[in-house]
Amino acid sequence: MHDLPESEHPGKPEQSSETDLFSRPDSEDLISETLSPEGRPSKAVDAARTAFPRGLHQPEQGYRFSMDALLLATFAAPQGRAKAGRPRRGLDLGTGCGVVGLAFLLAQEAAGAGAGWQIMGLDRQEAMVACARANAVRLGLEERFTTLLSDVSEAELNDNWYDAMLCNPPFRHGGQGRSCATAGRNAARFEDEQGLEPFVRAARAALRDKAPLHLVYLPERLPGLLSQLRAARLEPKRMRMVHGHARARARMVLVESRKNARPGLDVEPPLLLYSGSGAQSPLTREALAFCPFLQCNARSAEADEVR
Repeated sequence: MHDLPESEHPGKPEQSSETDLFSRPDSEDLISETLSPEGRPSKAVDAARTAFPRGLHQPEQGYRFSMDALLLATFAAPQGRAKAGRPRRGLDLGTGCGVVGLAFLLAQEAAGAGAGWQIMGLDRQEAMVACARANAVRLGLEERFTTLLSDVSEAELNDNWYDAMLCNPPFRHGGQGRSCATAGRNAARFEDEQGLEPFVRAARAALRDKAPLHLVYLPERLPGLLSQLRAARLEPKRMRMVHGHARARARMVLVESRKNARPGLDVEPPLLLYSGSGAQSPLTREALAFCPFLQCNARSAEADEVR
């Protein structure tokens, strides 16, 4: 998970409040609004999809997903369009409330390819997994988005099974930056003593040959990331730096690597999120074209963290 500094995201609150406009207060209420004795009303699903990512249920004491999750999903989506034939299988490592995997499926549907994908979201926090399931139901994606409660390092995954992996790992060293108020939020933000190794090991084992692993990471840790990926024969193939605005240093990097692929890295043009550094700077047209899910904040140019 990644946080951009307040100087590049005007108005960003440090933590979410209980009066959050983006999250739901209770998963049972969420499901009851979506389901009826006669089945799920299509209007409710349509409304939930139109509002996405607003309205997603997140644990009151858990980590709130950020803009990086949405950017990761849309970075991966064009490379994962399903072809005719068998359904394609994806794995969302550290799924949290399911936002990356669900956004990936919605982006695929918008491109006319979503029905060909099945995504499994894996997370070690029970509250997060419950939210991910509830969010899948709310969006009408429960048949194509499943969950697994497990630590990545302990997950029993089929070898050479998945056609793509999505990964928004905790990538800050322990003690780097501000700690969070709860253990759940700290677990999502700060890596443990194993670091990225369990995620890389899982990708190496479970991905099919030439299948992609998509990650979002800190630019200052990019050399170590690329070395670790290459050592596991997950060849970096595509990369894009993300900047708060034109004069700002890169604050996150999106990386696609492929299992057993040949060397050759395509560095895409940088993505600029805001048109300026002022408090009222709007999101750029480029950012909105790249990630339409950011439209919910386009007018107010609010902070990176989806509260």
